[in-house]
Amino acid sequence: MRCRRIQPHVLTFVEGELSPRKQRQVAAHLTTCLACAALADELRHTFHLVQSMPIPEPSALSWERFGVTLRQRLQHEETTAPARRRFHVRDLLGVPRPVFVAAAVCLLLLGTLPVLRSQYQQRRTATVGYVRGEAASLGADLDLVQYLDLLEEVDTLEQLDIAL
Repeated sequence: MRCRRIQPHVLTFVEGELSPRKQRQVAAHLTTCLACAALADELRHTFHLVQSMPIPEPSALSWERFGVTLRQRLQHEETTAPARRRFHVRDLLGVPRPVFVAAAVCLLLLGTLPVLRSQYQQRRTATVGYVRGEAASLGADLDLVQYLDLLEEVDTLEQLDIAL
């Protein structure tokens, strides 16, 4: 592996917190790369120095002061809490472009769903295939049906005229 891929993992390697697979990869790289091995040695040395430093125990007085100052800070933050800000369109400018584009595409698709649903739910009319000779007879039948409709309307009007 290359140094630039290994170097971010050297500290966690020294601390022993890598996964076994990654631990083997880093160890294999450190055996072949002198620069990364030197970095690991420096980190080990620094790590041991920090671990060997004595940590003084705070006195009882400092713990009391800590509690008082913590309480004062909390009260100060409660009293000076920022007011809720209203949403402004300019706040969207801080949103990363891919997130903004994805949201716009989702809204566009949601807007077109009703149109698409209505197109797919429409029942299709059955198409009738006919031979050339049948075209004339279908036209004649259509004319006959139209005249029958007119005759029914005339009959209805005559019946109304007689009733009056």
